[in-house]
Amino acid sequence: MPTTASAAEPVQLQATHVPEKVLANGWSPPPTTLPDLPFRIRRTEKGGFIPVYANYKNANTRVVTTVRNIDGDVKVGRSLRI
Repeated sequence: MPTTASAAEPVQLQATHVPEKVLANGWSPPPTTLPDLPFRIRRTEKGGFIPVYANYKNANTRVVTTVRNIDGDVKVGRSLRI
């Protein structure tokens, strides 16, 4: 009987940047130097926010977080666990 490959382990990353200021709406300026990662998440053109969205499913009992605008190694970006 063939064995099925298990899902890849999620990637655990440490914070590399702590913003100096964060506005009340959650916006913070981008870091001056980019971390050395195999992927990059581009900010939105309008407002410069990080494109992270919460989708509520199953009568608001399940939250699915969506990150958009990922460039680079998308497989690593998809396996992130926040």
